[in-house]
Amino acid sequence: MATTSPSFTSTLHLDSLSVKDIPAFIGKGAMNIKKNVKVPAWNMFSSWQKKNSQEAKTHSLFVKNSGADGNVMCEITASSEELLKFAVFTSKRAQLNFHTNIYRHTFYASMDHSLISLFIGHKGKSVQTFLNRISKEAGTQELCPIQAGNPFKKETKGDIRLSIESLEYFSEESDKSLEDSVNSMMERVDQSKFIDFIGWQPSTDEYEEYVQIKMEVFSALEDLPDIKTFLSEKISEYIRFIGEKDQKRSYQRENVDQDIDEALSTDL
Repeated sequence: MATTSPSFTSTLHLDSLSVKDIPAFIGKGAMNIKKNVKVPAWNMFSSWQKKNSQEAKTHSLFVKNSGADGNVMCEITASSEELLKFAVFTSKRAQLNFHTNIYRHTFYASMDHSLISLFIGHKGKSVQTFLNRISKEAGTQELCPIQAGNPFKKETKGDIRLSIESLEYFSEESDKSLEDSVNSMMERVDQSKFIDFIGWQPSTDEYEEYVQIKMEVFSALEDLPDIKTFLSEKISEYIRFIGEKDQKRSYQRENVDQDIDEALSTDL
C-alpha cells in the first residue's frame, strides 16, 4: 500500500493587491508566479536542505491566486513545512514588490573631482556606509523606504545604489563662453525631469568642478518624489562632510610637513 505524502497548506490575504492586479501578478502561463514566488522558494528550500543535510526527496509546491469579495487570496500547498514557509515568504515579498520598478535620477553637485575617491571609499565602502546610515534614519523617522542594495535584482522595495562621475560644463578650449556653457547646462536641467541640482547651481562668474551622481532605486512610483527629496538633502550633507574631512587631513599633513622641516633643520 502506497504511503501518502504529508501536505501543508496556508492561505494568505495579499492586501497590497487589488482583484484587477491578479492577471498581471500571475502572468501569462503563470510565469510571474513561477519567477517571483516558486523559483525563489525552491532556491531557498534547496539551500536549506544542503545546510541541514536533509535527505533528497521529491517534493511538490502549488500556488493558486484568486479574488473573493474584493480581496486577493493566495492558497499555497507544499509537501514540506519548510518549503511552505519559504513560499509564503516569497509570496508576501512578491505582492509588496508588484507595484515597484527601477527608477533612475541624476543629481548635479559642486564637488572637487579629487574628492570622488573619498565619496566612494575603498571598494565602495564609504558610499555603502552612507546609504546604510541614511536608510536607518529614514526608517526611524518613518520616511521613504530605502536601503543599500542592488535594485537590478528586484528583490526588496527600497533597494538603492549610487554612482558618481566627474564632468565639466566649461572648457577653455571650447568656442562657448562660460556664460553660454552655464546657460546651456541650466536649460538642460530645466527641461529634464530626470536631473536636478542639489545644494548648488553653476555661476556665470566662476567655473566650479562638479559631478553627476546617479541614483537607481527599486521603488513604487508614488514613493519616488520623497526618495529624491530625502536623497538630495543627505547627499548634500555627505559632500560637505567629505570636503571638511579632506580639509582636516590636508591641515594635518601640512602640520606634519612643518614638523619634519623643523626637525631636519635643527642642529644636533
